[in-house]
Amino acid sequence: MESGHRVGNHTYNHLKGLFSRTKEYVENVDQADAFIHSNLFRPPHGMLRRRQYEELSKRYQFQSNSLSLTSHRILRLSYP
Repeated sequence: MESGHRVGNHTYNHLKGLFSRTKEYVENVDQADAFIHSNLFRPPHGMLRRRQYEELSKRYQFQSNSLSLTSHRILRLSYP
């Protein structure tokens, strides 16, 4: 890409991780990956469930400066 920019995955349908089942969420990310072919991922709305993070981090690098646990199951990502 020009100017050193990279394309990352952001889900196919901009799903909210907190309101999606992990299987559905991961499948939606995979659906987007069929077009994007990138190992970068940034969750829509900056939040997702711990299990979603665990599944996706096996294949993607999360683009975030900060990752914090807001409860025993919810992760919030902060961006500059």
